[in-house]
Amino acid sequence: MKIKILYEENIKNGHRNYITLEIPDGDYSLILERDYNQRLTEAPKSKKAEVKRCETLQELYDIFNKQEYNNWHRENRHRGIIKMPYIDDEKYEDENDGIEYIADNSDEEKRNYRYEYDALCQKIRTVLSPEYADILIAAALDDITIEEYSKQHNLKKDTVYKRLQRAKRNI
Repeated sequence: MKIKILYEENIKNGHRNYITLEIPDGDYSLILERDYNQRLTEAPKSKKAEVKRCETLQELYDIFNKQEYNNWHRENRHRGIIKMPYIDDEKYEDENDGIEYIADNSDEEKRNYRYEYDALCQKIRTVLSPEYADILIAAALDDITIEEYSKQHNLKKDTVYKRLQRAKRNI
């Protein structure tokens, strides 16, 4: 059996891009039963008679796809030119220029930076020994000077400098 799945990130400008999966017949009966029981328990008592069992996985995924698309459409249908809100009072007109309606994605940028930082640290730690990896991460990624690192770890500056040079050479 082939089923089509729609993920939220596959909705581009309102166009749906489906992913097709092939599932052997009979392997999906447990999924259908579990979904039916879950929807039955979540439904209010007055609507339990309206809950119907899905016969195929495609019906089940169509329900999911419709919910995902509707959620996406609800959030994105009014995107476009930012309009100034109507303000009757003229004294507030200059203060409200619509800037508060622009999304702030600084948290996403911080998360992406953190993911990249963690990935680089993990790659460095897999290639180098711990003493070399720590010095390289501190110097290259965290911008800690050799003097600061040597004071923090009670090492000589020459030792830290040599380890950093060896780490750079080995990486």
